[in-house]
Formats: sequence, structure tokens, C-alpha cells
Amino acid sequence: MILMILVGNPNYSLNSFGSKYFTIVMHGSSFYLYYMLLVMQLYLLFPVIVYIFQRFTNFHSLILSISFIIQLLTDFWVKFGMSQTDTSSWPYWFKAVSINIFAYQFYIFFGVYTWLYHKKVYAFLDKHIKKLVTLAILMAFGMIIYYRVWNQQYLKLDSDHALSLHQPYIVCYDIVMLSLIFWIGKKYAERQARGLPNWLQSLMDRAVKVSFGMYLNQTIGLLIVSTILHTLSLPNWLLVVLIPVGWLVVVLISFTLAWTCYKVPPFGFLIGRPNWHPFKNRNLPSIKNILISKE
Repeated sequence: MILMILVGNPNYSLNSFGSKYFTIVMHGSSFYLYYMLLVMQLYLLFPVIVYIFQRFTNFHSLILSISFIIQLLTDFWVKFGMSQTDTSSWPYWFKAVSINIFAYQFYIFFGVYTWLYHKKVYAFLDKHIKKLVTLAILMAFGMIIYYRVWNQQYLKLDSDHALSLHQPYIVCYDIVMLSLIFWIGKKYAERQARGLPNWLQSLMDRAVKVSFGMYLNQTIGLLIVSTILHTLSLPNWLLVVLIPVGWLVVVLISFTLAWTCYKVPPFGFLIGRPNWHPFKNRNLPSIKNILISKE
């Protein structure tokens, strides 16, 4: 928020800092904080999902199919029904679907199903990987058409609604992309088991330690890149060409910030890696050492 004020963002000011801060924390309405609220809800909901899979052992595929249909219907409603409905009197949790865990229920079921049957899922993906990659590329280009032509020009949606995650096309797009990422992850694990070059292993070890922090602070990198691009006023064709460069710059900025927090106390808590605590006595032996000494 301070950075937004420094760059002159009109939505933030020192006069309304306290109230704005409280609203963002309570509603998760900015800076990817919605993800934090979703994770809190997931911890509460996950035991119920585990119970469903345990209770209906022979119907896991049916459960996933029903979940997918419900997700599609939910996204249809959010996109075409809810946008035309007056929700001003609704409780915030119901009208702000971005922080409602039930608006993402299929992805949780999909994750549990993939974990339970990861060997079969991986074998299926590995067999059809060429088709999956082709579909991923086509859907990625299709996303541009879906956003620019269908959402903005035909449906006349504003930027927030046009970019909303709660759209039928995006559910299908996410299934393809998540499956591809899962396959890549499995291939990487196989390659790592055979041994990686020292420089690559060191890089990946560091990235893993601060990956969550990179996710949380990427807003800063995006803001810096966006500010630079607005200053340069480049033509559209060049902006498209520079997309990979911009992506790498954001990743580099995010990693640098997260790694700095990780190494410099007390900022580790900002990325989920606390490296200092005011009440921690560094001279006390760890529980592990105590158990070893007793044995």
C-alpha cells in the first residue's frame, strides 16, 4: 500500500490508510490476499471432502464428474446471472465469490482425485501428452480471443469481469493447464532422481524455499514492469514480443525480494519463512537434540 501511494495510485492515500488496510485484510480484496482467505477456508472444508471420498469409495469418478458440472453451473451463474443481479444487500462472502471457497470446489476435488490416482492419471497424461500440449497451446491463444473479443467487445464486460476466474471457459482451460503442469512436475521429479547439475539443483532448492513468498510479492514486480512500460509507451506489437521478457523480469524481482526476506531477519515472516522471534531463546536446545541426548 505504501508503494502504491509512492507511485501515485489514486486508490490509495495516507488519509484513508487505516480504513483501507482494514478492508483489504478482512476482505482479501487486493494483493492476492484472497488466496490467504481461501486457504483458511480450505483447512475447514478439507476434512469434509476427505470424508466424502472415504464414504463413497466406489464412486470417485462420479464425485469428480458431479463436482465438475456444479462448477460449470456456478461459473455460468456468476458470469451471466450474478452480474445482472443487484447484490448490494448480500453478505460480502456471498457476493465476493473470489473469496468464497465453494466457488473453487472442483479444483479441490480434482486435486484429491489426482492424488488418489496419481499413477493412473500420470500414465494417461504421458500417453496423450502431445495432444495435451497441442490443446494447451490452442486454448492459450483462445484465451486471448475469449478475453478481447468475446468478453470485452461482444459482451462489453469491464476489466474485472472480463478477467474473472469464474467463467466456464477458464474451468476447462485450468484442467488442461493443471494437468500439463502435473505432467511436467512428474517428469522433473524423474529427472531429479537421476541427478541434476549442481547449479540447477541449487537454484531449484532456493526457489522452493521462497516460492510462496514469490507468489505473494509478485504484485510489486508487476507494478514495476507496468510502470516502466507505461513510461516507454511502446507499440502493441512490441509489447506482445516483450511478454516473455516481462515475465522473466517479474520472476527475477519476485525472487530477489523473497530471498532477501528469507535471509534478512525479521522479514522472513512476510514470506512464510520466519527467521526471527522476539521471545525465542537461541541458546535453548532443540527438541530433536533433547530426544537424542535422552536416547
